[in-house]
Amino acid sequence: MWDFIKENWSNIFLIIVTASALLVYLLQERRKITEAAALIKMQIDELQNGIAEIDSFIVDGKLNFTAFYESHQLFSEDYWSKYKHYFVKRIDAKDFGTISKLYEYASEIQEQQVLMKTLQKNFFFVCQQNISNLETTEVLKTINIQNNVQLVTDYQAKLKGAVTSELDEETAQAVSEIIKKATAEYVFPSNSNSLTDNRQQILNLVNQQYFTTYYPLQIKLSLEKYIKKYSLLEIDGTDGYKTIKKISERRF
Repeated sequence: MWDFIKENWSNIFLIIVTASALLVYLLQERRKITEAAALIKMQIDELQNGIAEIDSFIVDGKLNFTAFYESHQLFSEDYWSKYKHYFVKRIDAKDFGTISKLYEYASEIQEQQVLMKTLQKNFFFVCQQNISNLETTEVLKTINIQNNVQLVTDYQAKLKGAVTSELDEETAQAVSEIIKKATAEYVFPSNSNSLTDNRQQILNLVNQQYFTTYYPLQIKLSLEKYIKKYSLLEIDGTDGYKTIKKISERRF
């Protein structure tokens, strides 16, 4: 026996090294599958909770726009597409397809969610633009009022000087009164607080949803469609989900 080992020690050593390398490789692959299963299982649970939350945003056939704005994105990376090749032979075709449908429906729901939030953000910018336009109008109006007051004042003074220069004092006084009354309708009262008051009024109107918000009906219809499809999957009860969960809980 020892003679055999002595004569073939190099081959035996090579076999041991090869076997060790193979064992390490198999353990690493097993660990990869376990980690992939854990990620998928965790994401499936998060997707189901997220879809249930979005479903709660539809009350009496209407969307809760505020809730949509505050909601979180369903998922950013599709772990199923990334790691599903590990489970092709571990899950039957029906359950494999069911999990794939979950991700398909979740993607469609998320697309509507992103569209809704995009419309909301765009509406905020439109409101800000409207506020800026209205305030610009108020500023120009104030400037015009101030300019008109000065123009009318100058006009009154020049007209009075031209007409009354050659009249006696009593007649000149009477003419001055006539001129004052005739040009009174062009005199605009100057109020330093008017611009501030108008600005606050504009903000109050905007905050009271003075500007009409519009969200396409198709968003609600699409959400209802894919949430209903999702509800028919019953992911937790499938053997495929149970298998992934079991693999994710392996110690090594």
